[in-house]
Amino acid sequence: MAVSTDGVESHKKFCGELKLPYPLLSDEGAKVSALYGIVIKTPGGEQLSGRSVFLVDKKGIVRYADAKYDLKPADDHDALIKAVKALGGGKEDDTGKKKTSAAPFRQPRVDALAFGRITVDGKEHENDVIFDHGKVRERDKGPSKALKAQFGHTPLTVKEEIPWDCKRLLIGIGMDGQLPVLDEVKAEAKKRGVELILLKTEQAVKYLEKNAAEDLNVILHITC
Repeated sequence: MAVSTDGVESHKKFCGELKLPYPLLSDEGAKVSALYGIVIKTPGGEQLSGRSVFLVDKKGIVRYADAKYDLKPADDHDALIKAVKALGGGKEDDTGKKKTSAAPFRQPRVDALAFGRITVDGKEHENDVIFDHGKVRERDKGPSKALKAQFGHTPLTVKEEIPWDCKRLLIGIGMDGQLPVLDEVKAEAKKRGVELILLKTEQAVKYLEKNAAEDLNVILHITC
């Protein structure tokens, strides 16, 4: 669907001229645009929708976001197409129901936690870990390391590969709660409609034990 701050009559004319095969939605007042963080104000004070692309799944989770979208040739949409394909979905069987071979979702299990070490599903890690839809990977701090001197610790920034495709993002902010989570991360979470849950890492692990669910992704900082 296409959304802009133009009025309904303007949309009807535009859609008729171009014979668009999809709906155009009028966001007069820019309420929806503001929720997605894409409002642009003209020198005259008019609010417009910045050109952008969002892929939202049936559960309302934003799976892909390009808030500063530039017009591109048709063959230059690899990231968006990859995100669409990742939504999956099997073929229907004779009853009309979707067939799937996916195993039931299981959140990774934290077996042990100590300063600088965490054991997940029997494997010990000496780096921060990320749980992304049941898959475990170590956090790559590289994109944020340039800010370490400024904050005393390598902060969590939007330059990192944050597992945004969820409704809740649990962040264990360290054994002493010292991991800096920059405001840009909080703003991005708000734009995507993701609830951030910030707890000391030990408390985050306890929260995970009680609230594990498919719509919850996790980042666990295991020092400071």
